[in-house]
Amino acid sequence: MDNMIEESTLLDDVAEFLSQSPSPEAVLAYTFSEAMQVRAHELADKNRQGTLNAADHDEMERFRNIDQLLTLLKLKILTKQVQIEE
Repeated sequence: MDNMIEESTLLDDVAEFLSQSPSPEAVLAYTFSEAMQVRAHELADKNRQGTLNAADHDEMERFRNIDQLLTLLKLKILTKQVQIEE
């Protein structure tokens, strides 16, 4: 059975983390919860097998979008850290 994770849950988890004013190091170390990681892997497996339905595809896109945002945020932090060290 699928364990679909709603977009609001993904966003709420990230927003809750960021609302705590985490240190740059904490942001760099941030990962999705274990349940979210499991679901992302399930979706990736379905995608490889060609068995994604429309809802799965939309959910996978939500994961990708939020992951891209987090990756960009982490990249900006790392860039600033390198600039400070120079």
